[in-house]
Amino acid sequence: MNAKDEVIEVNSESYFNEKLNYWLNRLTSNDVKLIFQKCFGLSISSIKADPTICQWDQIDPSYGPSARFDQKIDFAKELCVIIELKIGSEATVGQLKRYLTYLKEMEYKQGYVILLSRNELASEKLGYDLLKRDHSNLLFATWKQFESKLTELFKNELLESAKQSTEHFLYLLSFLTDIKKRSERLIIQPAPVHMNPTEYIKSLVPAPPPKKKGAFLVWRDRDQFWNDLLGYLTKHSGRSSFSAFRFDFYEYLVRWAFHEKHVYLDIYEDKNYEYIYNYFITNIYPHKGKLPSALISELYYRFLLLRKNEVLTTQYHRVFFRQVGKLWYIYVIEKDFKGSNIPYLRCHELNFG
Repeated sequence: MNAKDEVIEVNSESYFNEKLNYWLNRLTSNDVKLIFQKCFGLSISSIKADPTICQWDQIDPSYGPSARFDQKIDFAKELCVIIELKIGSEATVGQLKRYLTYLKEMEYKQGYVILLSRNELASEKLGYDLLKRDHSNLLFATWKQFESKLTELFKNELLESAKQSTEHFLYLLSFLTDIKKRSERLIIQPAPVHMNPTEYIKSLVPAPPPKKKGAFLVWRDRDQFWNDLLGYLTKHSGRSSFSAFRFDFYEYLVRWAFHEKHVYLDIYEDKNYEYIYNYFITNIYPHKGKLPSALISELYYRFLLLRKNEVLTTQYHRVFFRQVGKLWYIYVIEKDFKGSNIPYLRCHELNFG
């Protein structure tokens, strides 16, 4: 399969764990050693043993359940490298301590723990400073640094392994390090397959009121929010009924709140930019702190939360989500809509400003 044809789960640590392990297993022993030296700065030129790439997310049965590793590479007892992959969160101090203790108690001649994070400031997390002071074998690297150094090795033809596997892996890494590429991949999705909205709505149940009540920014309640949003969206798009890709719709919502309501919705709660869109980063994020703001999770639980089997009835529309394969779509259907041909709306193509 061509790497460009794969479904890229850009925010899944499990996905990248699996792919990193797959790639490591297709490298020669010399290449594994070279990559650890050049990409992570390990002094392992004296290591004679060949690497054993352990299965990803593996538990060492000789040590117990606490010895579970994202990636563990053994060079017999000469060296052990433990890699902790982080994309949407950060490792706990206790987690890193357990890895460091494991290396000592298993009596490896050399051992390293590498935290591979998307966050450039990960190494400054409170508590890491003390670990770094006491453990010189605790290392930090970003996905961007890894990609940059691996690309250099690849372009200079310093790797002896087959090129295709590393080409594919570098392509995957670009989704963690290239905002524009990830943005384009996330929002360009196919239209959902045909369905009869009238019959589908009959299978749904009315959405109950949200658990949280009370005024939220400029919206008094759920009905006011949806009528406000859909009133602008249907006028802006010229379509009174439509389906749209879920995250494409969320991006439109953020742009609408920013441009029309002068509200900043922070969609990145963990500050690791889980669903990064180029427009958001370029145009909206720089205004953080200058406008009334809220987390989109708050907005979600107040106004956007609809279950798979629920339909929300607004003043003019019925709104529901529908899963098609692994993708989710939002449907906005006018109350008196009689047809079956629902236009697919690419919300990211609707310009603002």
